[in-house]
Amino acid sequence: MADILSIPIGILILGIIILVHEFGHFIFSKIFNVKVLKFSIGFGPAIAKKKIGETEFMLSAIPLGGYVSPLDEERLKEITRVKEELVRELQSKGVYDLSTITYQIDKIIEEKFGISPQDIPKRTFENKPYLAKLLIVLGGPLFNIILGILTMYIVLILGMEKIGNTIGDVMKNSPAEIAGILKGDIVKEINGVPVRTWDEIKSNIMISKDIVRLKVIRNGEELSFELTPTKSEKGQKIIGIYPDTNNVVKMKYDLIEAIPQSFVETHKFLSLFLRSLGTLFSKEGIETIGGPIALTKITSEAAQSGIRTILIVIFFISINLGILNLLPIPMLDGGHIFIMSLENILRRKFSPQVKQAISFVGILILSTLLVVAMFNDIKNIFIKKIF
Repeated sequence: MADILSIPIGILILGIIILVHEFGHFIFSKIFNVKVLKFSIGFGPAIAKKKIGETEFMLSAIPLGGYVSPLDEERLKEITRVKEELVRELQSKGVYDLSTITYQIDKIIEEKFGISPQDIPKRTFENKPYLAKLLIVLGGPLFNIILGILTMYIVLILGMEKIGNTIGDVMKNSPAEIAGILKGDIVKEINGVPVRTWDEIKSNIMISKDIVRLKVIRNGEELSFELTPTKSEKGQKIIGIYPDTNNVVKMKYDLIEAIPQSFVETHKFLSLFLRSLGTLFSKEGIETIGGPIALTKITSEAAQSGIRTILIVIFFISINLGILNLLPIPMLDGGHIFIMSLENILRRKFSPQVKQAISFVGILILSTLLVVAMFNDIKNIFIKKIF
């Protein structure tokens, strides 16, 4: 029964993360009085929809993202097109009186788009100051980071156990053995970064460059080592050490202590993640890109492992989504910020043709990343099962 429920629960977890992201855009749009026409979780045809106030809320068929549609240039073009069609239609019926035409068109536009023509200039995204537009676009990633902090706060209160920083074994002929690292050494620092858990040790080795600098404690004495990592079969950097699985670090905080510690843990993960972005387009980085299948697999497996694991997965995915969305790739939030900032610096707007060309580049990049991610999903999940 748990296996049957795990996939829908996994999709629900992704839905919550997407909902929080889009709500960030939505709430800042409301703060700055930008009209929001649609709020959708998922893409494609709507499964369910309901209009609340001036916004149509939708649950769509493809649960791979979501969107908030503000009143912007695209919607204004649509309104203009509808107006032109209405003028031609009224004139074909013999209506030429300007006041009658204006009244009827304004009424139809208000019914169709939920906004009076008089309010359009005041409630359009493009007509807002640069800072307001920036905060509206930043709202999604910001809310993802806030969600990450909140989930980490709950995890720290519930408590979690992690494998500690004691070395349980050293691989023969590995860089660690050659350097003189021994079983029982306690890893204190890697490349100047303090470490307490084995996850932190692995992550810091993976993002290191040509040299891994270790500080360990042996019989109360601090020793320093410099190693050149090798590659594992998966292409990941390793130095040939294994954890002592009996050395478990218990991390639990009270309601007050967990507040600053949740920020500390989030900051540590953000720093590590930002440093790892440099390897994203390397061979080993490309091989680690996961797609929707991998995400669903991770979240559905978390659903079988209990509330702590679910919260940790929400933390990781939410922070990842928030930061990756800030990359200056067209179609992502970071791409919109980049274009808006350029327009603000140059004091002029790009033409629709230029924006379409930029969007095309963004679609090409994202489509390539999706193909790579899907290929990795198939290779890592399905092919391995067959062979």
